[in-house]
Amino acid sequence: MKWLVIFGVVWLSTLAARAVLVNGSVQPNSPTVSGWTSGWGNGSVTGWDYVGWTGGASGVYLGNGWVITAAHVGQYSTNFILSGTAYSIIQESVTAASFGGADLFMMQLSVSPDLPDLAVSNSAVSLDSNVVVIGHGDGAGANTKSWGQSTVSGKQTVANLGYTTESFVVASGTVEGITGDSGGAGFVWRDGQWELAGLMFAVGAVGEKHAIALSDFQSYLATINATLLLDFQQIPEPSAWALMVTGAGLVLSLSAARRRK
Repeated sequence: MKWLVIFGVVWLSTLAARAVLVNGSVQPNSPTVSGWTSGWGNGSVTGWDYVGWTGGASGVYLGNGWVITAAHVGQYSTNFILSGTAYSIIQESVTAASFGGADLFMMQLSVSPDLPDLAVSNSAVSLDSNVVVIGHGDGAGANTKSWGQSTVSGKQTVANLGYTTESFVVASGTVEGITGDSGGAGFVWRDGQWELAGLMFAVGAVGEKHAIALSDFQSYLATINATLLLDFQQIPEPSAWALMVTGAGLVLSLSAARRRK
């Protein structure tokens, strides 16, 4: 069965290295693949601008203040650092999304980054599709980000760290996922735009090649979309005590005005 790729799984946050490696080296600037600068919500940004640092690894900003990452990363997140800016996480939001035991996690930021919403794939990636992967490594934490490009080699259910995740696998002899890449992005080009198709969360080996497992967003799209509609950033209604104080102040002002007459 061509779509089934069996490989030994290793948690991406347990290996000792830097960020996504290509031939053993970091590629620390925005991807240079063909068409990378077009097909986004705004001509001045690309998928590179959406991948940030959180919980000792990576996460991706989706829109409406929401970040998605691997569950084994999100449980340790206290903030999200994107392009040098640290955003605090609304703690009430972290239990909003339920992915049925998959290694996925969503959280809303107290302030939304100035970025258009990111397109998320609504159908499965096909075999041999090109995938651009972007992740942070722990060599310099939030200051290190790298990318690589590989092809989809298979699809399988991956059980790891107590999570069970519907996944697709990219395998290559040159692209390697390592420490800090968990929660990093996997982008595919489809119908004239770049889409976020999944998140890196584990690595393994297929023969002599490196392999990266990415959560397959097609399986979790309903939960992602429903969570994106939630908003924990809303300004709270004034408390009853605040209303009483305001009312008392108004009464005092009116009384003072009457005395002056």
